[in-house]
Amino acid sequence: MVYALADMRRVDPSSVASNKQLNEAMSKNGYTYALLGMRVLKSVCKDNDVMEINRLTEKECRIISSYQEK
Repeated sequence: MVYALADMRRVDPSSVASNKQLNEAMSKNGYTYALLGMRVLKSVCKDNDVMEINRLTEKECRIISSYQEK
């Protein structure tokens, strides 16, 4: 959802996204947003301090790190 909002703000910084617009963006680009999220999580898991700040466990980071993009 964060990436959908960021996309909308990039197009029109003054706009406020409606639920309908967010749903459309998620339907259209949801997979791409999920990939971006996984990439961010993988980089978070590479730094123990950042991992701790985000309250990720070693087990969760092993699962995240094992994800392979298709």
